[in-house]
Amino acid sequence: MRSAIERYNKTKEEHQLGSPTSEVKFWQREATILRQKLQNLQENHRQMMGEELSGLGVNDLQNLESQLEMSLRGVRVKKDQILMNEIQELNRKGNLIHQENVELYKKVNLIHQENMDLYKKV
Repeated sequence: MRSAIERYNKTKEEHQLGSPTSEVKFWQREATILRQKLQNLQENHRQMMGEELSGLGVNDLQNLESQLEMSLRGVRVKKDQILMNEIQELNRKGNLIHQENVELYKKVNLIHQENMDLYKKV
């Protein structure tokens, strides 16, 4: 997409003094190129989804399998990172809760001790 915009800007500068016919021809070529790219992307997507594989040879299928394995590896790495981050966050929260519990336990024991001291005086 970025390359199409760059080509547009470049051609726009070149064609500002050019004829409308040449500009129309340029945009027709550009539309054809973009349609072909879209068609290629859609075909690749279908193949990645396991569709329309009948026309592929063994080498093409092996390449597709390699691409899928690399993609899957990337997904697994990202998932592992997210899970590790969640585990670290849960451990941090667990430690904070544990510290709060220790502090509350100390307060309860202190209050209990003060109450015991009051009963002894009475």
